[in-house]
Amino acid sequence: MYSFWYQPPALLKNDKGEWVINPKCENIKGQPKHEQYWLDLVAGKHESWIRLNLCAEYGQTQAGKPVYPEYDDARHCAKVE
Repeated sequence: MYSFWYQPPALLKNDKGEWVINPKCENIKGQPKHEQYWLDLVAGKHESWIRLNLCAEYGQTQAGKPVYPEYDDARHCAKVE
């Protein structure tokens, strides 16, 4: 038997396209830099990394060198069929 647990994401993207702290983020007081801990992790990271590691979204890690490094699911995949 197994259980699936969902943890609220640390970050969300606001209407301006900026990464902001999710009001439902857990363990903020447990981080030495509080909310700033997650915001500091965004710098220099690709959006897919942020979504996978800080937004609790499903995704995949990229080992090796991608064939098309500029490819981005959020930009290149249709939202609907």
